[in-house]
Amino acid sequence: MSKFLGDHATRVYFGESPQGGDQVQSLLPRHKFNYQVTFTHLDSTGGYTSTLFETATSVQMPSVAFRTNTLNAYNRRVTIQTGVDYQPISIRLLEDRDGRLENFIRKYSLHYYNEGFTVKAIDKNLNSFEFPGDISSNRGYKLPFDKHFFEKVEIFRQDIADEHNVVTIYEPFIGSVDHDQLEYSNSDFVQYNLSLQYSGYNIETRSGNMPTSISS
Repeated sequence: MSKFLGDHATRVYFGESPQGGDQVQSLLPRHKFNYQVTFTHLDSTGGYTSTLFETATSVQMPSVAFRTNTLNAYNRRVTIQTGVDYQPISIRLLEDRDGRLENFIRKYSLHYYNEGFTVKAIDKNLNSFEFPGDISSNRGYKLPFDKHFFEKVEIFRQDIADEHNVVTIYEPFIGSVDHDQLEYSNSDFVQYNLSLQYSGYNIETRSGNMPTSISS
């Protein structure tokens, strides 16, 4: 790298001082491309495990909107805060050939809904009850023992050695799953788009490198 950029430019690229030494340039902006996304979710044993998705092509950072209201205070108007709303985020992931992503979404669906992504043989017509058992069937939403299939989603970002930034999304739910449109004139990779709604988030900087081998 130093032969291509030169010594000074190489130090700046890696977030170091152009004069050398161990001093880090803390005012350098972070890059968009160097990130990893992990989902901490329920596994088959009932505990939580973390899965790293290397196929995440884009990740929307969390955002917040503060609700305000303007009131009358005697002869003047004042603005007060009344609440906070966390805006949904979207994560785009490539559809892999081994069905890993589809199975992941199916497990999430089956955690909350009996049908999941499948239709049983007896469920030929959900609007007509041909058998007495159809009326008392367990279709639709069910009350899971664990309310949250996802404990958290973590977005890891790294720009310099021995330091990374972590954005933690707490208790997310999938709001929507959008699949790509197939067309003969387009040779791009097929992607899924997940929209997540959540209870809150946190941003912090930690020492060390971001994880690169988390897998359930």
